[in-house]
Amino acid sequence: MKLIEKNKPVTFSNKNNVFLFLVIISIIFISSLYFFWYWISPVSDAFETGKFLYVIYLLAVLFWMFTRGKLSILAGFFAILFFIISIIYYKNFASSVLDKVEYDNVQYYLTYSQEPFDGWHDYHITARKGLFNYYSHGLGMILGADNLKLKYDPTISKMTVVETQARYGREIIFSIEEENPLFYEAFEELDNHLYYLFSSCKELGVDCQNRNYFLYKCELDNTYCQRIYNYGSEPRCDEENCYIPNIP
Repeated sequence: MKLIEKNKPVTFSNKNNVFLFLVIISIIFISSLYFFWYWISPVSDAFETGKFLYVIYLLAVLFWMFTRGKLSILAGFFAILFFIISIIYYKNFASSVLDKVEYDNVQYYLTYSQEPFDGWHDYHITARKGLFNYYSHGLGMILGADNLKLKYDPTISKMTVVETQARYGREIIFSIEEENPLFYEAFEELDNHLYYLFSSCKELGVDCQNRNYFLYKCELDNTYCQRIYNYGSEPRCDEENCYIPNIP
């Protein structure tokens, strides 16, 4: 007579299989979160730190998978620890999407995130054309970020970042280039025209401490913007590290 086994105990091997399944699910889950972050804001300072934590977590998981004994237990502990840290970090510092637009097969994202160390808010615009084909730039210090949005400007054939401020009742252009963005500094309305002062980084990715400045003249509806090259008969610099470029 064949005996029917009842209440078969869970073996050590079965426990490992369950744990391995949970690890795979956790890898898929956290990878999805950080891939989304990379997709919308790949150059933010907060993402760089988060990417480091994510890589440490993956290394701990790989170490656990290829070790046995006490080392495996230690690696499993670190894997769980960095999984928790990565999730908490993502929850607190992941970029949030302020606005997104798809135009001409390019996905544009306007995002902000809080820096993990100094508490500043970073704002970025990302033009995503593919997995590794994208432009992404910081927008510098911005006030009134709740009013930021994306807008395609047909007069310059560029996707721009604008801010609608109630006190002015019009849109203020922040960035009008992709490869070398211009950052809004100030504006003034004179003689039925708007005059915008922009700056650009002399070298992208070096904290943008040294800048070039440009003046644009626009119509009142922010169309037909033209760069002004007239520096006066005797242009001079009043700031440190300032220089007068040669304008053709």
